[in-house]
Amino acid sequence: MTIDLAYEISEMTPDLRMAEGYLACEKIIIQNVRKQLTRGCSDELILKFLQGLSDYYKSRIAELQNMSDCTNYRFAEGFINTLIKMPYWRSWIKTINM
Repeated sequence: MTIDLAYEISEMTPDLRMAEGYLACEKIIIQNVRKQLTRGCSDELILKFLQGLSDYYKSRIAELQNMSDCTNYRFAEGFINTLIKMPYWRSWIKTINM
């Protein structure tokens, strides 16, 4: 099983653009990770996916920083990096109420 990074980005990005604040951005990422868990994706695959998302949003921030507000991309990228570094991300994602 694989995760289509381009498709998932296309699904999340409009929501991230419209999100209001850090917690709204966090919720979008959590919902997407839960979707991947429900699909049965392995932890390794999800972490690889999260790294791809982080890289994508870093590049978008670099490209757009002088042309538009990238605050929500920064929020998303920061939260994704936190998830990648948390050894217990899976149980945390499953138990948080959103």
